[in-house]
Amino acid sequence: GYGPAMAFYAERLKNGYGVEKNSELSNLWASKALSSNDSFAIGYCFYCGVGAEHNWGKAFTFFEASAKEGNEFGQYYLAV
Repeated sequence: GYGPAMAFYAERLKNGYGVEKNSELSNLWASKALSSNDSFAIGYCFYCGVGAEHNWGKAFTFFEASAKEGNEFGQYYLAV
């Protein structure tokens, strides 16, 4: 699967953005995102605190790695 989509979906499920809140499904999709080897997806999980404890430092590290790989999402989140 596509790591960023899994991470985004996990966050939506956690917070109920456009879908019904569902912690169990959020954790499932976050786990998949964290296992995806996608630097941005992993960083986004740390950024939002889905499937992992919220950690700005780790999020920054993964966003930076993602940006260096040319990922536009990583570049954006590194800038904000």
